[in-house]
This record gives sequence, C-alpha cells and structure tokens, in this order.
Amino acid sequence: MREGEAAAGALAPAPAAASGFTVRRLPKPNYRRPTQPGRTTPLGLPAPIAVDNLHSRLVHRRDGPMPLTEWNLGMQEDQGQRGTYEIEVAGRSRPGVAELLGGRASAFRQGWSFAAGDLPAPTLRSTGPLMRLRGAGVGRAHDDGHGWTALAAVAAPGTGLQPEGTTLSLFSMDGLRLHGGRAAFTLAGFARGRGGRPPGNPPLSLAEFPGRGGGGMIEVHTAPGRDLLALSLGTQLHDLGGHDAPAALQRLEWRIVRPTAALTLLEQRASNGARSLGDACLPRAARRDDRLTAQWRPLGGRAETHFTAVASTGEGTLPASRSASLGGSSSLGRSAWYAGAESEWRGGAPASPPSSRLAVRMGRFGDRGSSVLLQLERQQEGHASPALVLTGQASSPSRGGWHASLEPRLGWRDGVLQNFDLGLDVSWGRVGSFTRLTASLTLGGTRAAAFACQARKAALRLAFAPRMRDRGVIEVRRIAGPAAPAWEYETDYDLQGRRYLPVPGLTPGSRWTGTVRVLVARAEDGSGVPEALVSLDGRQLAFTAADGTLEFDRVEPGIHVVRIEERSLPRGMRVVQTTQVFVVVERGKPAEPVRIEVARAARKTEF
Repeated sequence: MREGEAAAGALAPAPAAASGFTVRRLPKPNYRRPTQPGRTTPLGLPAPIAVDNLHSRLVHRRDGPMPLTEWNLGMQEDQGQRGTYEIEVAGRSRPGVAELLGGRASAFRQGWSFAAGDLPAPTLRSTGPLMRLRGAGVGRAHDDGHGWTALAAVAAPGTGLQPEGTTLSLFSMDGLRLHGGRAAFTLAGFARGRGGRPPGNPPLSLAEFPGRGGGGMIEVHTAPGRDLLALSLGTQLHDLGGHDAPAALQRLEWRIVRPTAALTLLEQRASNGARSLGDACLPRAARRDDRLTAQWRPLGGRAETHFTAVASTGEGTLPASRSASLGGSSSLGRSAWYAGAESEWRGGAPASPPSSRLAVRMGRFGDRGSSVLLQLERQQEGHASPALVLTGQASSPSRGGWHASLEPRLGWRDGVLQNFDLGLDVSWGRVGSFTRLTASLTLGGTRAAAFACQARKAALRLAFAPRMRDRGVIEVRRIAGPAAPAWEYETDYDLQGRRYLPVPGLTPGSRWTGTVRVLVARAEDGSGVPEALVSLDGRQLAFTAADGTLEFDRVEPGIHVVRIEERSLPRGMRVVQTTQVFVVVERGKPAEPVRIEVARAARKTEF
C-alpha cells in the first residue's frame, strides 16, 4: 500500500480490477455535494443567495471646505424557483450639488439573466474583462456549463475618461462541447466618438480619430478542471486610426496544477492596429503580453519555491512593464517557525527607472491565530542609493474575545534612519456574539520633521448584528493630510443570511480605483478563512478578516502578484490551485477581485 497526500478534489476513482472482486458503491449519509458559492451568470449577475436582501452604504468625507457624501442602496428579492430580482442605485452630493452616479435593475430566472443600466463588467473567456458599460444585456446559462451573452451599451461615465459616443454591441457563447474539449466565440461591434481621453491629455495613443469597426474571436480549450490549455484567435476591421485597417489577435493559456507543483503561462499577441475592448477609449491592444508563474512545494509542503515573470508592452491606461521575481521559504525543522527570501527586478517603464528588491523574512504561525513576522528588505530604484526597510508584524488573541496586532516599520538610507511607522489594532468581541469593536492607530515620523510623532491614521469600527440576518458596520476614520486632517464617516447595513464575495459592478465614485480585494474561501462551502497572510508584490502584507476578505489600498496601475502564505492557513489546509495570482490594476477602472480557494488535504490510498 502506498500513501500520499493530495488536495481535496484530486481523488480519482480506482479502476475496476479484473480479479473477480465485486465493487459496490455505498452512499455516505453525511456526504454533501460541493456547492459553487459566488457563482455568477454569463452577465456577471449574482446567483440567488439571499431572501429579501437589503444593502445600504453611506460615506461622508470632510477634507477641506468641500465635504463629499457618497451613498449606495441595493435591494434584492429571492423567490426561489421563480427567480431573483435586484435593484441598485448610487450617488453622491457636495454642498449645493447632488448627482446620481448610476443604477441597475437585474433579474435571474431559471438560467436566464437580464440587466439594464450600469452593467457588471463581464469577463468573457475569449476577450477578457470588458469596459464599464451602461445599457442592456441578456444571458442564458445551462446546467452543463455552456451559455451565451448578448448586450448593447455605451461606455459608462465616472471612470476619469470622457467616453463621448463610445458604443459596444456583443454576442458571445461559451462552454460549447467539442471532441472532449470546449469552445467559445465572440462577435462584437464598436464605435468611438470624438471624446474618449482623460481630461487635459493630448490624443496620443488613447484616441486618435473617431470611427467604428467590429471583430470576432474564437477559443478552444480543454474541459473544465485543474489543468487547462486554451488557444484563442481573433480578427478586427475598423477605421479608428483614420483609415480602414485589419488587425489580428492571439492568446494562449496553459495551466498545470499538481499536489506539489503548479505552472501557469499566459501569452498574448496583437498586430499593430488591434484594439482593446477593456477601455472606453478603445486604445491599441498590447502588442505583447506574457505572464508566467510557477511554484514547487517539496518535502510534503514544508518548503516552497516560486517564480513569476511579466513582459507587457502596455495598453491604454495600463503601463508597459517588465518584471521577474524568484523566492522560496521553508519550515525550520518540525517547529512552527519558517524562513524565506525573495528577489525581484522591475524594468524601467517610459516614465520610471528600473528597480530591484531583495527581502528576507522569518516568522511563526501559532495556534488560535497568533503570529510573528519579521522582514528586512533592500530596495533600489535607478541609480539612487539603496534603502533598507525593516517591517514587523505580531498578532495575538487573548482570552475574553480580545485580539491585538502590532506593525512597526523602519526605513534607512545611506545608513541613516529616515522614517518610522507604528500601527496598532485592538479588537474585542464578546464570545458567542456577532458584535466586534476595533480600534486602529497608525503613528509615524520622518527625519525632515525631526521625528515628531504624528497620528497618520486613526479609526474606530463597530460591527454588529442586531438580528440573525442583519449585519451592520459603523466606522469613523481620521487621515492626516498635507494641510489639515480629513475625516471619514461610514455606515454599512446588510440584511442577508450569508455574505459572499460581491460581483464587481456599480460602486460610488472612485472608491474602488487602485484597490485590490482578496477573498480566501473554503472550496467546499465558500466560507471565508480568517487570519490568512496575503501579500501584494511581496511588499504589502495583511491578514484576512473574520469573513476571509482583505483590501490593499493605493495600488499603482500595472500588473501585480497576489500571494498567500500557506503556513498561515488552519492546520491541514492547502491552496487548491496556485498560491500566486496575477491581478491587473488600471487607472479609472475597478480591479477584478481575487478569490483563493483552500481545502483540507485528503489522504489518497492506492492498493
């Protein structure tokens, strides 16, 4: 008998032996088929998950003489087999000025989905994410995995651009069976008016001339599973460059996932005249976009090494980038301590010099969510002298529902201390109650200010559940500014039985811009995993909240890598696919949320 470990879901049924034995399959009473939480329709609409759902959010900001109030209201009614219906509106107001940012009405009924207004940004296999749209769409999803989507819309305002007259009509089918694999195709028509560029910017590469055109794309890929091989070919014909011109696009994606290794390769090519449908300006598509991520987990998962590489010429609001990183970590014997190192290089974009980074870290993950992390990082940008950054993070729960975390940060250049930061979070929640009070304080100082200690950010957050189906949040934040501090007041109330990762769509103002949202969820039921350590580009580190979510704010536009530290997961749990995920942040567009699924390792026995 040979024994090994495999991630949950990797078990394959043993082949029937020709030895005369009779194989009987007996039902297991406590077994439940795994569900698909967070499932979306082809239009990106949420599947029925709640009954009489009401969500409201109000944010008030005081920053100087012009306070700003943003609000969002959503209502949903789930009638079971009869369907789900949803209405959502958002707006904002300043003294003497009130405006409605947008709204959406949608319905989901027996596999059909309808939407009108500000459509959720659909992500199609053959085209990738589309621009923010305002119009109408309809879709159909079948139980066997195939479906279709049709929409007609104009580019939605509020993205920092001026999409005057930019329109898009599209029809797409996905999941078509093809000799053991699947196929998808998309047909699209588009047009652009005389606007379509950031205010004050000259029409260089985003929008040269008004025009119109169309195109199609077809993709063939293997059947759904952990491994994937997909090839897409497309063509376009348009006059956006001032004259009729054909264009071609090609995309190749290859993914291999094994219990001890994972590899993902994405390669995209486009001819000179190809256009991207992911931006309201219909900019030129990236001539080249290559991404590679690989990971190896030897020694039964006690060690790991990873490599990522990106080479992109950029497109529209996405700058060109070249980067590579190599790192690894390992447990120190049988103890809970571990150590690791990572090296990264980023090529210079047209407006920035090349940079490099080398980091070493050591940490420990204990029981009940306690952790200690220490990282020393060397950063160098262009020909400037290198900087050293020492970062620490300690988190420890205590009896009585208390939880505290401390995050110090020190920065040196030329051997001289330049700045310091100290973050402190203290939260308390009564055992058996949904009420939790959290206080956060960030102190800092710089050499230029004679290391005078200043409160850079302070926040007080109260999360409560007055009824079983209700969730409420009240938060007050004070953020230091160049002239005077800014105050923010936020209230959030949600009436639903269970909370899932929201589908990216309508958001007030530009709150989502430059923000990367991450959800670490259990594969079997979709519930969030708390206290999981997640990093962004190896620089920003954060633990997931009680619902398994976290946010990275003020993220620069470009291609970034989100990575989860498996050692921070509950004992016996591992990442289902890969611990590294690429995420694209574009100026004026909400980044697609990152979902990382984990599961308990299952024992695989072969006779």
